[in-house]
Amino acid sequence: MRICLRIERSTHSQAVAVNVRWGPGHEDIEGNEEADRLAKEGTKMLMGNPSISATYAAAKRKIRETRDRHFRDWWQEALPRHRSYHALDLKTATLKCPRELSLPRGTLHHLLACRSTHGDFQSYHRRFNHKDATKFTCGRIKTPEHLVFCRKVQRLRSQWPQLKKEPQNDREYWSELIKQPESFAIFLEMTRFYEKICQTQGQSRHSQERASPGQGRANPWKPRNRLALPDPTFPTNSYFLCHISN
Repeated sequence: MRICLRIERSTHSQAVAVNVRWGPGHEDIEGNEEADRLAKEGTKMLMGNPSISATYAAAKRKIRETRDRHFRDWWQEALPRHRSYHALDLKTATLKCPRELSLPRGTLHHLLACRSTHGDFQSYHRRFNHKDATKFTCGRIKTPEHLVFCRKVQRLRSQWPQLKKEPQNDREYWSELIKQPESFAIFLEMTRFYEKICQTQGQSRHSQERASPGQGRANPWKPRNRLALPDPTFPTNSYFLCHISN
């Protein structure tokens, strides 16, 4: 049909009269009427016949939807039992790779420690009867939110990263900061809190002994083998990462 229309337009521009008529090419072909009848009956068949197997794409989509639904149901059931996550306002969950995993390893460690409160904090040491120091080198008690409330960090307040939601006070700033991985990373990079301002006493002792191990005394931080070197940026406890989305 398209070819006929093109011929008609071409000849029309040359002032040539052309008449186009349709001639059914399937006329008097054996089996044609039967094929038409079967095609019409096929359009009337009920869809969703259980005897007909699903396509690969449909089966994959169904499995994914079922998996996500079960995961969401589990999350809604488990969330009320974990009070420490209520402050993060975590209402939904996803199995997709969270954006937190794009952070450097050390930054991710600090973010997870602040979110879960499972880290080098006073409450954690007391819970497990640890004898470690419970204060930062600045003299304040080790708490996750000290990252924002430290007097040395407050001096840099004008340089703090701007958050998506404008906080009204430092407490709100802290709550929003640990929800936003990118802003959290910028905050640590700008303040260098755990490196320069408020090292833990273990890190401070590590730095001092590396600078001057002392004469006649074995350096306890010198590794006997590659596995013996303690990494202060690596979590000494087993942390988990909830795949969350706000």
